[in-house]
Amino acid sequence: MRKIVLLLIIGTTALLSSCRKDFDTVPSNGGLAFSKQTVYLDTIFTGISSSTYMLKVYNTSNDDISIPAIRLEKGDASKYRLMVDGMTGLDGNGKYFPNVEILAKDSLFIFIETTVDITETEADFTYNDRILFGAGTTEQAVNLVTLIQDAHFIFPNRDLNGVKEVITLAGQTQASDIEGHTLTTPEELTWTNDKPWVVYGFAHVPAGQTLTIQEGTKVHFHDGAGIIVDQNAHIVIDGNPSVYDSEGNLVDDNEVTFEGDRLEPAFAGTPGQWRGVIILSTSGNSIDHLILKNGFYGIQLPGDGAQNYKPQVSITNSQVVNMVNFGILGVHANISAENLLASNIGQAGFAGIEGGDYNLLHCSLNNNWPSTSQLTVLFDNYYEDPNTQVQTDYPLTLSVKNSIIYNSNRVGFVLNLKDGTTVNTNDIAYNFIKFNDSGTGIENDPQYAFIRDEQNGNRKNIDPEFNNPNRNQLYIFTTSAAATAGNTDFITSGSTDYFGTPRATIPGLALGAFNAFEP
Repeated sequence: MRKIVLLLIIGTTALLSSCRKDFDTVPSNGGLAFSKQTVYLDTIFTGISSSTYMLKVYNTSNDDISIPAIRLEKGDASKYRLMVDGMTGLDGNGKYFPNVEILAKDSLFIFIETTVDITETEADFTYNDRILFGAGTTEQAVNLVTLIQDAHFIFPNRDLNGVKEVITLAGQTQASDIEGHTLTTPEELTWTNDKPWVVYGFAHVPAGQTLTIQEGTKVHFHDGAGIIVDQNAHIVIDGNPSVYDSEGNLVDDNEVTFEGDRLEPAFAGTPGQWRGVIILSTSGNSIDHLILKNGFYGIQLPGDGAQNYKPQVSITNSQVVNMVNFGILGVHANISAENLLASNIGQAGFAGIEGGDYNLLHCSLNNNWPSTSQLTVLFDNYYEDPNTQVQTDYPLTLSVKNSIIYNSNRVGFVLNLKDGTTVNTNDIAYNFIKFNDSGTGIENDPQYAFIRDEQNGNRKNIDPEFNNPNRNQLYIFTTSAAATAGNTDFITSGSTDYFGTPRATIPGLALGAFNAFEP
């Protein structure tokens, strides 16, 4: 029995001795090391929380140390919030952390966030603070810097019960389940370029109204957000060419931009950050000089072949890039596009399905999305009932001229037609088209004769030598075979390229959205 008691005493003493080391510390002497001396939190919008950033703090000494305090210099008034090794600090507000211990040769993590509101009298500004470690002569500091942008906000209102606003589409007798805000005031229906716009939910343009977006306007969409242009409503995007100096530096940014609201550089080319634009209106929709990127869908026009209901849009001098599903998707729609660039799209850069009218002139369409099923251009002329598998065909008219249709797969242009139907391909002319049909199952399909046999001035499988397709730079040089392959009969006097430069016709007309550049 005495042996058992003795063993218990020895074991308890050893346990206390081993635990005591955690508390046997010396004060920090100012010898901490940091993963960064300044933490730059990327640009955020007023009132919107930043992403979380990390700072690592190292104890380089051979002693276990205690830092008397880790705190924000501006104290409780600071707009920053800290979490130190999982702790939220005194009072749980992330501002002050007393007696923080670090073992010898060990480290701790600090996570940093901020939310800042800009008053109406302030423009964009830089917000600063410091994280202080210790006190007195041994105090150390790490700088915090954030650029805050003021913005216009569109978001669903909440009622007295906290329920978010949902939109009611034309023809509906009750509200949908789509969270969003219906634009009704002149201020909401004209998006100016004085500061960015940030959209939560769907911005709904109701019947009888027009959303006008001025040149140079930048619009940022939150996750799942987008625009819906209702029946008998309109959208007019009035961008203009941007101005560059002789060295290619941007001088005047006049293009309209639609993208996500994550402003960190890591998200600059990340698809799937927001939903897209949906147009239900059949007339009066025009888009000029728009850069639309990083969404799920770019622009959708869902029509109805059975009712011959065709949503409409005219797109000029615009880009749709880095989309998860489709760049432009028309379902029995009426779409015209000139000087359109579409690149890096999960399913297809441009698709017109269930019939419709589609006119593409001088477009640069490329798809290097890493998938064996991605397409560049897709058209079909039927609707298939999901229950009965009965196919109903609808009229499909196509005009595709002076364009480049290329990708990293074998076939860039797909016509998926109901058995026994055909489409007039005479107006698919003078294009470079990727078309390696061997082993694809369409080798003997007569519908593809226009490209297989290089009819109507079309050429197949000639690399246009885009500058950098993986970065969506689809302009070509004068050394490209596409630089002189266009047909001048398809352009009018005063025709310009994407940049607003008159179309060069000597020594020949370039295919695609851009005049050819000198190498």
